[in-house]
Amino acid sequence: MRRFLVIGLLAPALVSCSYLRGVGGPRQFQEPVEDIETAESAYHGLLRVPIVEEWEHQLPDQGIWAISRMEQGVPLIADDRIFLGSSRSNGLLVLERSTGRLLQEIPTVNPVQSQPVAVDDGLILADTGGYIYHVTWEGDQLWRFHAGGPIYATPTVSGERVIAVTTTDSIVTLDLKTGSWLWSYRAEEREVREELSVLGSSRSVVRDGHVYAGTSDGHLICLDETSGALQWELLLAEGRFIDVDATPVFTEDGLILVGSYSGPVVAVDPMRHAVVWRYESGVVGDITLAHGHLYFGDESGTLHALHAASGEEQWSWNPIKPPKPVTPGLGVAVIKRTGLLNTPVVGGRILMVSDLQGTLYALDAFSGKVLWRNEQRETFLGAAMPVVLDGRQVLFVTADGKLRSFVAPAGVADTLEDEPSRRQSRHLNM
Repeated sequence: MRRFLVIGLLAPALVSCSYLRGVGGPRQFQEPVEDIETAESAYHGLLRVPIVEEWEHQLPDQGIWAISRMEQGVPLIADDRIFLGSSRSNGLLVLERSTGRLLQEIPTVNPVQSQPVAVDDGLILADTGGYIYHVTWEGDQLWRFHAGGPIYATPTVSGERVIAVTTTDSIVTLDLKTGSWLWSYRAEEREVREELSVLGSSRSVVRDGHVYAGTSDGHLICLDETSGALQWELLLAEGRFIDVDATPVFTEDGLILVGSYSGPVVAVDPMRHAVVWRYESGVVGDITLAHGHLYFGDESGTLHALHAASGEEQWSWNPIKPPKPVTPGLGVAVIKRTGLLNTPVVGGRILMVSDLQGTLYALDAFSGKVLWRNEQRETFLGAAMPVVLDGRQVLFVTADGKLRSFVAPAGVADTLEDEPSRRQSRHLNM
């Protein structure tokens, strides 16, 4: 099956624009002063608004790519360090969490555009050339394996297995300790309704001895975790772009939530291999499950919040219109597209989402009310991947190659009922 990158869909992220004022390269920092407080403890606390920019770091560019820059790597925060790849250079960057200062570069054959995975003795990472690596925390390579196709989805570690999904619909499973091949699965090549396909793949999910993943031809598949044998598959997708790139998500009741780029979004009963409910919308990025709701953006630039058990919409929001409740069952009106939204991320009652035009928003996860948005001094190219939340720190990778760190104010809310997102004043007890 032929696969092509859909430039038109990503056009908002491929337009060059100016850098932030005063930034011409990596920030320069003095050697940090020794302090008993670690970065992990310094950022401990609840996410609240307003957040303020703390530092930024310019990712490297080897200058050998002619196409527009598009960063798709997601940072990993581990204790006092941040691990992140760059689309314009090989290797994994290791940065100081509190300053963004470059500490080390872990070598890889190709750029890393998926999030590394922390394991007991180090990291599992994959690059865009299809190599999977197991490295120590110090960066020493324990093993390397070539999966046979580009990897943009984060590998999955399940017990003593590493499972990676390539953009060519192959699933490769390796032994965590040795890197030896255990099994591979390649979806049967079918005739599809479109020549075009979105470049990407869903991350695999392991549950009760089975591996679940989406495919580019619109299917949700279930494999045996031990052998890789196909257990069942279900055709879900409709519309022009049928790629199921959204990572399957399980509810507490065991339903699988998943969707394709052009829709629909469905809940699947894995025991009966049947659709329980469906919602007429596509999914851009991944689905986030929190507070009994699922949150996702679609190709019109609209963010949706659905009840996970029933699929009823709780609210929808688009950057050009204020949020308003939707009568369940009536669907959503078509709203003029302003730019794609990335995967939303929830911290407490606050939902954070970025768009491809470079704006970061904080919304109330229960009402969709906008609580805060970042105001840029100058325009810059937006983000292609979701923000990363850890305590009071928010990491935001821009498509033009900057890692930006924001921090929420410290403090404790007066009572559990007096959540910061619901307070008339943003006063905090210090």
